[in-house]
This record gives sequence, structure tokens and C-alpha cells, in this order.
Amino acid sequence: MYLREGLKVNAEGHLVIGGCDAVELARQFGTPLYVYDEDYIVERCAGFTQALAQYAPGGAAAYAGKAFLTTAMAKLMAKCGMWLDCVSLGELHVAKKAGFPAERIILHGSNKTDAELEAALDMGVGRVALDSVEEIGRLANFSRAAGARQRVFLRVNPGVDAHTHSYIQTARVDSKFGVGFDEALDALKAILAEPALELSGIHVHLGSQIFNMDAFDKACARVAGLMDELRRETGAVLPELNLGGGYSVHYTDADAPVSPADSVAHLTHAIKSALAPYDYPLPALFVEPGRSIAAEACVMLYTVGAIKDIPGIRKYVSIDGGLADNPRPALYQAVYEAALANRMNEPATQTVRISGRSCETDTLIDEVSLPAPKRGDILAVTSCGAYHYAMASNYNRVPIPAVVLVKDGKAALMVRRQTIDELTQWDEVPEWL
Repeated sequence: MYLREGLKVNAEGHLVIGGCDAVELARQFGTPLYVYDEDYIVERCAGFTQALAQYAPGGAAAYAGKAFLTTAMAKLMAKCGMWLDCVSLGELHVAKKAGFPAERIILHGSNKTDAELEAALDMGVGRVALDSVEEIGRLANFSRAAGARQRVFLRVNPGVDAHTHSYIQTARVDSKFGVGFDEALDALKAILAEPALELSGIHVHLGSQIFNMDAFDKACARVAGLMDELRRETGAVLPELNLGGGYSVHYTDADAPVSPADSVAHLTHAIKSALAPYDYPLPALFVEPGRSIAAEACVMLYTVGAIKDIPGIRKYVSIDGGLADNPRPALYQAVYEAALANRMNEPATQTVRISGRSCETDTLIDEVSLPAPKRGDILAVTSCGAYHYAMASNYNRVPIPAVVLVKDGKAALMVRRQTIDELTQWDEVPEWL
């Protein structure tokens, strides 16, 4: 199993995360358990913010909260100097509870409710990313009623294939996201004509887990032409450009992710090159990393339970979690690496299938080589920080696991484990039953 910086093996042969023995973490907090490494999160944030300062001064990195957001995570993002991308009333509430600076929040969403738009204005968020032509008038009405002039991005769909899983491509011609490229110019003009709105720039987001940065080159070329056309027809020079997220991470040895610094360097070169023929000034560059901040920061710990050997076919190793705490294999055929956290120095002698406990096929890892597993072993699965806890459910009425933050040998809860009693706290029984 690939061990990123910050993951080590101690003298007992145990996995160490952020200076904490994984076996001890499992004992102290129970399993399944999400374990986030604070130093790694801080390092990834710095990778983006420092690269922006070097290559695109005046730009900003906004953490995409949908990947993983808790009150503690929002506080950490504020501490790291990040902006925050929110997509719901709930995410806005978390940001507010964490004391996150509202002026560094961007509200996204393909179908924002009135309550979300009103809350954004009430909080004084820095930007709203308009996702449709219809939303321009709606936000303008709310902004006018609030006596405000809301700064906005217009999300434009550039019609670019991002070469990633079809479920996480967001900029194809038939995507539900953003304003179609053919209607984008008129939409931008409509925003400029609205006194209650201030057009900051264009937003594009191509997808997620993108390894081939050429897709960004194509998007920048299209956007640069649109920016120049708007300037020629209206005189407006857009001060900002938001190129979204989608930056890749390591899940298995087959992955070759692009670093935050290299991603920003590539994006800056791409937009500079695209704007050069138009003699257009470089706008402040925004990026929105989510997965690339959170994914590799987290190791998921499980306890091995039932082991079933089908002679000549395969060996099943069942764990005490699965689909309910990590739906990504079922949704996207996601693949992972794993190891026995209590036996890191032992040679791998068996190829097994890791299965979750839910009443589904619930294959977490199709094939992985491990030392002969035993009941009670602690299985560690890497790169479980993005779209895991965020998408967790109570399927089979199983409590959602705890989330722990580790740093310098210290561990503390970010989210406590749900209790059995809490599974029914919202249940109601009709009076006729």
C-alpha cells in the first residue's frame, strides 16, 4: 500500500497517522472510523494558496465543502486562509456556526432555493455563482429587497470533455450545470444591466478527478474568447475568473495525480496563453479544490469480522462498515488500496475481496493482497476523505461513524459517532397505529 507523507509504520508494525497509532485509535474511538490528518490538510491548502501567490497574485483558493464539511473543518479552512464553496442552506449554516468569514464564501448550486439565496444575502457572502438565466432575476430581486449589490460569477458550461468518470463530468454539452455556451454572452449582458448585481467574472467547472490537464486548456480557450467578445460589445473587463476544481489525487498506484502547485501553474499558463491574442489583462484566478484537499488526508479504519473462503474461487473478508460509510465503489466503481494496520510489516500472502456488512453485494475492494486476515484485525483504507462521510447514510439502520482529527500524536473528535437511540430521534408514529 502506498504510504503518503505523514503515514508511517512504528516499531510494533502498526500504521501511524499524524503521530497516532491506528490500532490505538481504533481501540479508543471504535470502528468504523474516519481519521483525518490535520498537517496533511494544511499542507494541501498551502500548496494551492502559495502557488496562487506565486503564479497568479490576487487569486484565491476556495475549499469545495461538498467533499467533506464539518464545523471543525470549516474552522481549519478559515485558519488556512481558504475561501469556502457552499452549495446548500446546511453548508451555509455550518460555515456560520464555525465563524467562517462570510466575505470568503461562494454560494453554488444548480437549483438554489429562495431560502438559500436569502441566507446568502443575509450573511453577506462574497460571491454567488449563478447557474442559470432564470436565477439572475431571482437573485437580483432578493438583492434589491435587501438593499445590497451582490457580487456574482456566471457559471458557464464550456462543452469540454474532462476525460473522467461520466458520473463526475460536469461540463459536457448536455450537462445540467451552468449556462450553455451559446447563451452565455446574453446572460452576462443581463447581469451587467442589473443594478442589484455586480459581475465579478465567469465560473467553469469541468468535473472531478481530472488527470489530463489538457481539458483546462480547451476550457480556457473558449472562456477567453467569450471574455473578449463581452468586452468588445459592452466594454466590460471581467476582474475575476473561477476555474473550479477537479484536481486529481492518489487512490491506487495506477493514479498519477498533478500536485496543487503544478495544477495552478498549468492553469495560469493556460489562461494567460488564451488571453494573450486578445491583449486581455489577467483576471484574479479562483480555484475550488475539494477532493484534492480532503481525500488523501483521511484513512478509514475498520475491524475485520467474518472470513469466508470459497475454495478455488475467492476469499471474502467482511468488515464492520462498507456501503453506508463509503458509497463510492457502488456509485463510481471507485478503487482503493488497503492494509492491515496492526500487521504492516508482515508479507502479503493472500489475495482477498473486502466486503461490507450491508445487505447488498457491497464490495469495497474487489482484490487486495494482505497477510492472512484474522477476525479482529484492523483494516486501513487510504484516501477516504472526500465524498465518504459527506455521503454516509444510515442504510440498514447503522449509525454513522465518528470522525477524528489527528496532529502531532494527539487525537480529538470532529464528529462523534451516532448512537442507536439517535437513529429513531426523527421518527414519528401516526396516531392511528
